[in-house]
Amino acid sequence: MKIFIRTRGKIADYAFIGEAPSVQWWREFQDATSVEKPTLIVEGDGQQWRCFLSAIPSSRVDRVGTSARYSIAVQGACGEDIRPIISLVGAWLKDVTLGTVGRTVQSAVDSIFEEDTVERLLSLRESTPDSVAEVEKLSLLALSKFTSAIEPVDKSTEGSWVGSTDSSDAKHKFLSRCTDVLSGKFEGCTAVVNLLGNEKEATDFVSEFNLRKPRSSIMLLIDDIGCPLKRIEKKNPIHDHAIPAHSKAMGSLLIPAVLIMATILMAIWALTPGTPPPP
Repeated sequence: MKIFIRTRGKIADYAFIGEAPSVQWWREFQDATSVEKPTLIVEGDGQQWRCFLSAIPSSRVDRVGTSARYSIAVQGACGEDIRPIISLVGAWLKDVTLGTVGRTVQSAVDSIFEEDTVERLLSLRESTPDSVAEVEKLSLLALSKFTSAIEPVDKSTEGSWVGSTDSSDAKHKFLSRCTDVLSGKFEGCTAVVNLLGNEKEATDFVSEFNLRKPRSSIMLLIDDIGCPLKRIEKKNPIHDHAIPAHSKAMGSLLIPAVLIMATILMAIWALTPGTPPPP
């Protein structure tokens, strides 16, 4: 398991401390969410998984008094102990959806990443093996402080779904889906996003996701109390080159007819001296 922490200092702008992920994969969702606001994405392919959480407040402030925020990215292999990640996701989800943004997660992260430590790590021009090891140690220590604030239901919901962050049922099922993705039981994605304002926008996004990734599924929560928890059925893509059945039947009849006609024309040409060959 690898953990990456992004934050800012009094002067230094936002950057990953220690080591940065090789790919900022969460940008795939940039049309659905702004990472400057609370965003949660968990995805996996049955063998590997990755998780991203953003807009976690800090008690630290920059030089003009604006609160600094944390983003946390984690990646690992299915089969690892995922209980700390599930607890982190559950605590984040409770903080955000109950209007107490950052109280649980902020407290845990701030207690480990003290201001002097953050400023020192941000001042490094580039990461070193020692700084990477230090951040990893501190991050694991922070993870150990989380306990799950929302319990998953016993059985996850299959397929692609949309729901509201105001729905207790949706949040429990969401956490169950996260558990299945992280453990490798389910190939797909779960996300809490902030740029989709209503049920239709969320449904359209899920439908497009299903077309782009037909072997995967997604469960999406948005901040819209009017969005019911519902399943979005996958649609079979329509290919422009698809040939209707009756056209195929006509084609199978037309080819022998053309061959017969060509044979007749060749026979007439062979039996009639001086006749130019058929085209």
